Amino acid sequence: MSVKYSFEDHIINRQYEAEQAMLAKFEAGNYTIANPLVTYNAYLVNPLSAVVCFNTEKETAVTVTVLGKTPQGNISHTFPKAKKHVLPIVGLYSDYQNRVEIRAYRGESNIITIDVPDVFDGKEVIYSMDTTPEYLQDNIILVS
Repeated sequence: MSVKYSFEDHIINRQYEAEQAMLAKFEAGNYTIANPLVTYNAYLVNPLSAVVCFNTEKETAVTVTVLGKTPQGNISHTFPKAKKHVLPIVGLYSDYQNRVEIRAYRGESNIITIDVPDVFDGKEVIYSMDTTPEYLQDNIILVS
């Protein structure tokens, strides 16, 4: 009888290495709003997320909007002024070509597409949820 040993590095170490690789690629490139670096599932634990990185010439606030399947499904957040932008993107749909708008304050904008595979392997993850845009208003529900 033999014992087979396998080693898998801790998730914290793998996340650190993934982040360092992403940031090194960002620093080595010339990424702009028109041509940002998009890293899908950058931290290896949320396949419905990404990180978008780019530089602007001047310090500027940036608004990111994950465009929903309906206008009521849009999720927006404005990030503070910076020249170097490393922006988390959350709320992506599984098995979908997600469209994300990046808009600089009083400046240019770009809509990028983030392709997300079927992360649920064809399984239905939410069986029932009854709500309306009027009830939610500016709030969102995250289910895990």
